[in-house]
Amino acid sequence: MRRSRAALRIDPDRLHDAARRDDRTIAEEAEADPASAPVQQPENWRGAELIEPETTVQVTLRVHRDTLRAFQADGPGAEQRMARVLDEQARQQTD
Repeated sequence: MRRSRAALRIDPDRLHDAARRDDRTIAEEAEADPASAPVQQPENWRGAELIEPETTVQVTLRVHRDTLRAFQADGPGAEQRMARVLDEQARQQTD
Protein backbone atom coordinates (compact mmCIF):
# COMPACT_ATOMS: atom_id res chain seq x y z
CA MET A 1 0.00 0.00 0.00
CA ARG A 2 1.51 3.31 -1.06
CA ARG A 3 1.45 6.30 1.24
CA SER A 4 2.29 9.87 0.45
CA ARG A 5 4.91 11.76 2.40
CA ALA A 6 2.12 13.85 3.89
CA ALA A 7 0.40 10.71 5.19
CA LEU A 8 3.69 9.49 6.67
CA ARG A 9 4.22 12.84 8.40
CA ILE A 10 0.74 12.69 9.89
CA ASP A 11 1.29 9.24 11.38
CA PRO A 12 4.71 9.04 13.08
CA ASP A 13 4.38 5.26 13.59
CA ARG A 14 4.17 4.72 9.83
CA LEU A 15 7.17 6.94 9.30
CA HIS A 16 9.18 4.85 11.78
CA ASP A 17 7.98 1.62 10.12
CA ALA A 18 9.13 2.92 6.74
CA ALA A 19 12.52 3.90 8.18
CA ARG A 20 13.01 0.36 9.55
CA ARG A 21 12.65 -1.34 6.15
CA ASP A 22 15.80 -2.58 4.52
CA ASP A 23 16.68 -2.03 0.86
CA ARG A 24 15.64 -5.54 -0.16
CA THR A 25 12.15 -5.10 1.34
CA ILE A 26 11.74 -1.73 -0.33
CA ALA A 27 12.84 -3.20 -3.69
CA GLU A 28 10.36 -6.08 -3.34
CA GLU A 29 7.52 -3.67 -2.52
CA ALA A 30 8.46 -1.51 -5.52
CA GLU A 31 8.45 -4.54 -7.84
CA ALA A 32 5.02 -5.57 -6.58
CA ASP A 33 3.62 -2.07 -7.12
CA PRO A 34 1.93 -1.81 -10.57
CA ALA A 35 2.63 1.93 -10.63
CA SER A 36 6.36 1.23 -10.70
CA ALA A 37 6.29 -0.70 -13.98
CA PRO A 38 9.20 0.16 -16.26
CA VAL A 39 8.63 2.77 -18.94
CA GLN A 40 8.15 1.20 -22.36
CA GLN A 41 10.82 1.99 -24.91
CA PRO A 42 9.81 3.57 -28.25
CA GLU A 43 10.69 0.40 -30.19
CA ASN A 44 8.04 -1.49 -28.20
CA TRP A 45 5.36 0.83 -29.56
CA ARG A 46 6.00 0.08 -33.26
CA GLY A 47 2.81 -1.11 -34.91
CA ALA A 48 0.68 0.05 -32.00
CA GLU A 49 -2.70 1.49 -32.90
CA LEU A 50 -3.98 4.60 -31.17
CA ILE A 51 -7.57 4.10 -30.08
CA GLU A 52 -9.33 7.33 -29.28
CA PRO A 53 -11.92 7.15 -26.51
CA GLU A 54 -15.53 7.72 -27.47
CA THR A 55 -16.52 11.22 -26.56
CA THR A 56 -19.84 12.97 -26.37
CA VAL A 57 -20.84 16.22 -27.99
CA GLN A 58 -23.19 18.70 -26.42
CA VAL A 59 -26.18 19.53 -28.62
CA THR A 60 -29.48 21.30 -28.27
CA LEU A 61 -32.35 18.98 -29.09
CA ARG A 62 -36.05 19.72 -29.23
CA VAL A 63 -38.34 16.91 -28.08
CA HIS A 64 -42.04 16.75 -27.39
CA ARG A 65 -42.95 17.74 -23.86
CA ASP A 66 -44.55 14.33 -23.18
CA THR A 67 -41.36 12.57 -24.29
CA LEU A 68 -39.28 14.62 -21.87
CA ARG A 69 -41.76 14.00 -19.04
CA ALA A 70 -41.66 10.26 -19.70
CA PHE A 71 -37.85 10.20 -19.33
CA GLN A 72 -37.93 12.51 -16.32
CA ALA A 73 -40.48 10.27 -14.60
CA ASP A 74 -37.70 7.71 -14.03
CA GLY A 75 -35.76 10.24 -11.94
CA PRO A 76 -32.46 12.03 -12.42
CA GLY A 77 -30.41 11.23 -15.52
CA ALA A 78 -33.14 11.74 -18.12
CA GLU A 79 -30.66 13.20 -20.62
CA GLN A 80 -28.29 10.25 -20.26
CA ARG A 81 -31.17 7.79 -20.76
CA MET A 82 -32.29 9.66 -23.89
CA ALA A 83 -28.72 9.55 -25.21
CA ARG A 84 -28.58 5.76 -24.63
CA VAL A 85 -31.83 5.28 -26.56
CA LEU A 86 -30.48 7.35 -29.45
CA ASP A 87 -27.19 5.40 -29.39
CA GLU A 88 -29.04 2.08 -29.53
CA GLN A 89 -31.21 3.28 -32.41
CA ALA A 90 -28.17 4.49 -34.35
CA ARG A 91 -26.40 1.13 -33.83
CA GLN A 92 -29.46 -0.79 -35.06
CA GLN A 93 -29.56 1.31 -38.22
CA THR A 94 -25.90 0.64 -39.01
CA ASP A 95 -26.13 -3.14 -38.40
